[in-house]
Amino acid sequence: MALPELRGRTGPVVGYAGGLTDRMNWTLLEAIAERRPEWTLLFVGHDPAAAPRALRRRENAVFTGLLSYDRALRAMARFDVGIIPVRTGAFSHGNSFLKLADYLASGLPVVASDVPDTAAAAARAPEAVTVATGTEAWLSALDAAIACPTTDAVRRARQLLLEERDNARRVAGLVAGLEEDRVARTLEA
Repeated sequence: MALPELRGRTGPVVGYAGGLTDRMNWTLLEAIAERRPEWTLLFVGHDPAAAPRALRRRENAVFTGLLSYDRALRAMARFDVGIIPVRTGAFSHGNSFLKLADYLASGLPVVASDVPDTAAAAARAPEAVTVATGTEAWLSALDAAIACPTTDAVRRARQLLLEERDNARRVAGLVAGLEEDRVARTLEA
C-alpha cells in the first residue's frame, strides 16, 4: 500500500498501530524521534491530536489518522519494527495486546514496554519480542531489531508465539484451569 506520507523517506520505519491515547509513553516516543532523526516513526491510528504537539511537528513523525483494519495491516507492511510503547501502571499491567498478534502475524520484530503480557511473550520467544525500560534500553532494542535480519528460524519463532496466543487455545487453557480449581475445591470440601 502506498502511503503518501512516506514518499521520499529513507531509513527504518518504527511503527505503531492502534489507538493513540494518553496511555502511550509520549515522553519516550519524543526522545526516540529526537535521538534517531533518520528513522520514521509511523503512527497508524485515530486521534493524532492525542500526541504531544512537539512530536506531531517533528519531520520524522508521521500520523496516518484512522485507517480501516485491512488498510492498517497493509500499512504495517512498511514497518521495520513494531512497537508497544505504553506507560506502565495498573491499567497496562492487565492488558493483553492484540497489536502484538498483528505484529507477529506480519513477521515483525517487536519492542515493547515491560508489562506482564509483553514480558511473558519476550520470555517465551526473545527473538520475537524484546521488552525495554527507559530511553537507552529502547534505543538499543530498536537498533538491534532493525539490524537483525529475519531468518527462517526467527520467523518460525514468531509464528509459534502467535499460535500460542491463539484465543481459542487461551480460552481452552482458562477453562481447564477453572475446572482444575473447581475439582480441587470439591476435594478440599
